[in-house]
This record gives sequence, structure tokens and C-alpha cells, in this order.
Amino acid sequence: MTASADELLAKAGAIMYDCEIYRAIYMHGEFRDPKLQYCGGWTDYEGMGVSVITAYDFVMSEWGVYMSDNLKDFKTLINSRNIVMGFNSKRFDDNLIRANGIPLDPDKGYDLWKQIVDTQLPGQRKGFRLSDMLEANDIPAKTDMGSDAPRQAQQGEWGRLISYGINDSLKQVQLLRKAINGTMKNPKNGEYMTIKLPWEVVKVEMDGLF
Repeated sequence: MTASADELLAKAGAIMYDCEIYRAIYMHGEFRDPKLQYCGGWTDYEGMGVSVITAYDFVMSEWGVYMSDNLKDFKTLINSRNIVMGFNSKRFDDNLIRANGIPLDPDKGYDLWKQIVDTQLPGQRKGFRLSDMLEANDIPAKTDMGSDAPRQAQQGEWGRLISYGINDSLKQVQLLRKAINGTMKNPKNGEYMTIKLPWEVVKVEMDGLF
């Protein structure tokens, strides 16, 4: 019997995670809300801060929510896993957690977005945002906007923020499953995409610990 995507990811010792930030990022020309705290821009990862991390652990088949009171548990989780995955995580989430006291070995990282755009020629890599990929693959759109996360965090709307984070992570997990099964579609032409899979990027012993 062929192993499922989740079974393969569990065997590889993989998790998938997503971060929400605490301080807002000011965009030129937009209204600057005097009630909100802002960071110094898109590269001020320390200033952004972490409000919520949501993660799916394929080894245990369970979700985790990590905030200021239990971020050490997320650190323990990623230290105990072989592959730490995300969507656009190499450019954003990985840098964010490192700047906020959670070390991550670069050799463990797998960025689904990067593997998708790396299949395209230079100059043809636009059009592969998460929203584009979800629509092309018949996965319902996200329930909210990530840009609302800092306001929700600063105003104490934790239930709504956590729900958004889990929903966002779930969409990424669903897309990853399609990629592993060979049924992830290209939003530009509807053709199936072949990308490097997690265990082809992060070298792990598939017959090892997990």
C-alpha cells in the first residue's frame, strides 16, 4: 500500500508552521493608526514581535498554538523535528522567529513557496502567492487578512487571531498534501506542478527515528 502524504511527512519528522506578528507594518500612503504600535518596516523582524505561532506536527498528528507563555514549547518542538516547513518562510517566518529568540537551523527549513517559484524561469515568478495557489487548487480562501493580525493582537482579539492562524496554516498543509500527491496545479495554466519535496531538500533518513 502506498503511504499517504501525512505518513511520509510523519516518517520524515516534519512540522509546518506560520507566524503572526504583534506590531503593524506601515505601508506608504496608508492611514497610520495612532492607537497601534508599529515596527520599523519589513526587515525589522525583532520589532515586529511574535503574537501567535500555529503549527501542525505530522509526527503526532496534532495542532499547536504558541504565544508568549509557551514559545519555549515551540522551540522544543522544532529542535526535536527534522524538517520545519512554511510558505514564504525562508524570507519571513524563519527570520522572524530567529530575531525573537527562537533559533532555527537553516538546514532544517523547507519553504513551499520557494520550491514552487523555483520551477519558473526568472521574470516569470509572480502569480504564486498563497491566495493564487489556493484558488487554483480549489482550496477555500483564507478567512481573514494577515495585515489585521497586529491590530487583533494589540486589541486583545485573541480568539479571532488564533482562529485565523490555524485556518491559514491549514490551507498551507492542504496545499502541501497536494504537492506531495502530485496534484498541485499551476495557477497560470492549470497544469500539475512537480516540485522538490521536503525530504529532497532537507536530507533525512526516512528509515530513521520517525
